[in-house]
Amino acid sequence: MEFITAYFQNSSDLLTGYIFPAIVLLGILIFVHELGHFLLAKLCGVRVLKFSLGFGPKLLGKKIGDTEYVISALPLGGYVKPLGESPDEPISEADRPFALNSQGLCARFLILAAGSGFNIIFAGFLYALVYMVGLPVLTTLVGQAIDDSPAQRAGIMAGDRIEEIDGRRVRYWDDLQEAVGGCEGRTLRLLVNRNDELLEFAVQPELEQRNDALGRGENVYLIGIAPSADGVVDRR
Repeated sequence: MEFITAYFQNSSDLLTGYIFPAIVLLGILIFVHELGHFLLAKLCGVRVLKFSLGFGPKLLGKKIGDTEYVISALPLGGYVKPLGESPDEPISEADRPFALNSQGLCARFLILAAGSGFNIIFAGFLYALVYMVGLPVLTTLVGQAIDDSPAQRAGIMAGDRIEEIDGRRVRYWDDLQEAVGGCEGRTLRLLVNRNDELLEFAVQPELEQRNDALGRGENVYLIGIAPSADGVVDRR
């Protein structure tokens, strides 16, 4: 029973921690890529017959003007179908000016290159946004010192802010995790801010086995503290 519970827990962690975020991220990148093809085709006067996110059977669809907008069952790609994409596609003389294969070399190149170009522009936009707004991250404010952990035995308490580890400045929780995880078992000297008073503690990390999101066991050094939700700041 414990094995089955652990299996489903690991499967749930894998789904929510890796697979679902990957699908969402891939969907955003695909949308931006196909939007580039779509907008440049429209700008060049090419008629777009279909704009699809995903492949396979259609889940949702609506036709607006000449274009059918579709969400398909397999979220691992997408495509834009312009009129005249295939050389042997039958096209009436009235529609020929709006076909892709009737456009000049420069227009066809721009339409084909627009997908990658939009992805590059989108990446630049995200970098600029992160630089201006920042990303929420945890600081080294301690929310809990676990009972009988190395940190509690050394005297560290909830509300302490860890300023340095072995003389190395730590500002964010991932800095702290990196310093503790790479200690190779040696005793760490922690400089702690407690109510604006600087205190120094010697903490001996303990090696513990933990399971990652894939259920694989790994040995990591820990000191037995948890971050505080009050210590979230924007990291630029």
